[in-house]
Amino acid sequence: MVCWGREGTEQVGGAGLEGVTREVLNANCARGEAQAITVHAPLGDKAEREWLDGAKSTYEDAPLKAQEIGLTDAEVPTYCALSADDLANSTPPGFMQMPWEGTAYQPSHEFTVQLNQLMHDSLCG
Repeated sequence: MVCWGREGTEQVGGAGLEGVTREVLNANCARGEAQAITVHAPLGDKAEREWLDGAKSTYEDAPLKAQEIGLTDAEVPTYCALSADDLANSTPPGFMQMPWEGTAYQPSHEFTVQLNQLMHDSLCG
């Protein structure tokens, strides 16, 4: 099983697993929806480029706030002292996988580094 953020999914029609009540999802996946994963596959270069382009545009339009990535204001200096590679290497395995219809799409390490760099630059200036 994999959990992912619920925020925003209901606005675009997502509601979780068919036949699984909100109460069960809340108990088993308190911070998001759940899905059984049966296959793992690479995310792929094209999808990674699109995600990075979208993230860059988003962070340029609205710089990150510490709370958006789970940090307190007091933790920001520690975060900003790390390199994007350090941040990517400290990301728990499977954290960046993107589930879709039973497949967990795993981005490359380079994608994770580049995404962390964009977030780092946005928050730390």
